[in-house]
Amino acid sequence: MGTAGRRRAGFTLIELMVVIVIIAILVSIAIGVVSGVISRARTTRTEGLIMVLSTACDSYRTDFDIYPPGQGSRALHQALGGPRRLRLVTGDPPIYVTKGPLIEFHTGELEKGAPSLQPPPASAIVDAWGNEIKYRNPGQNRPKQVDIWSEGAKPNTDADDITNWISK
Repeated sequence: MGTAGRRRAGFTLIELMVVIVIIAILVSIAIGVVSGVISRARTTRTEGLIMVLSTACDSYRTDFDIYPPGQGSRALHQALGGPRRLRLVTGDPPIYVTKGPLIEFHTGELEKGAPSLQPPPASAIVDAWGNEIKYRNPGQNRPKQVDIWSEGAKPNTDADDITNWISK
């Protein structure tokens, strides 16, 4: 038998290049899908955190007849994350009760290196991108209330801000 009747085993260079190109296309599609899912998850996590902070501020107001004092997320962490001393009965002497924090913060919700999850000392509250949550009292967008917002993935633009008020 001659060499004309035998077939070589293996792939040609062109076949290998086609397979590599197909794999590269599939990988780029997968990376795009995964990054979109991660981005949406961060947005959803931050929306949830802002909603919880806003609700906790309303509860604080119910307890103390004012919204948490101060500006910035450190003031918010201090007011919402520590124990509360509430007056139950006015009288001589008044009767007080100590209650737990309005929010129990979790890892990832406070700046890196925060000494503890609950104050003191107060730490910055951060969004899913690691940027500080903003807090303003009194609010400019919610008169007679408070503004709480994240600047989103792109801190220097308003396009992806996540807020506790309805954006225009």
